[in-house]
Amino acid sequence: MLRYQLCEDIKVRDEEFGLLFYICHSTNLVFIASGALLKAAQLRKGGTAEELAAGLSPVKIPVLENLLDKLVQRGLLHAKK
Repeated sequence: MLRYQLCEDIKVRDEEFGLLFYICHSTNLVFIASGALLKAAQLRKGGTAEELAAGLSPVKIPVLENLLDKLVQRGLLHAKK
């Protein structure tokens, strides 16, 4: 099972549209329209997809897993076994 963790030089905060990521080394911003699917505090803490999906309806869990995979691909999260 993969455990997701925010990358070291990445900051994240909640916004009305979803999440705003700040990449410290380049000062770039990344906007993710995730709505209420995922919160910044959860990402700062890290966890498995199941832990991050706590409180979501079962229908939204695959959507969250897809979002987590995309955040890893963009270099915003690490995924470790």
